[in-house]
Amino acid sequence: MEGSAAANLYTYDVYGIDDMKSPTRRATDRTNIVLDTALVNRVKRLARVRTTRDAVHVALDHYVRSRDFSAALALHGSGGVAEGYDPKAVSPARR
Repeated sequence: MEGSAAANLYTYDVYGIDDMKSPTRRATDRTNIVLDTALVNRVKRLARVRTTRDAVHVALDHYVRSRDFSAALALHGSGGVAEGYDPKAVSPARR
């Protein structure tokens, strides 16, 4: 499968993962959990990864990123709306 290597690089790139096999992993990062095999296989297929470890990592990373609104909340009070802006004036008239 020559395309799978490129697909894996793309998947890692999308999620900002430089190296899934990081040498800095510690033994304390290990845990034993029971996973839904069908769900893990679905994540493997969608994320184009081979191992369950990589699938869990990608899924956890995606979950955290999709729920992290700190960047959007940091914009509060920073402006962004022109003075005198009237949303009713720019919206289409309703009948």
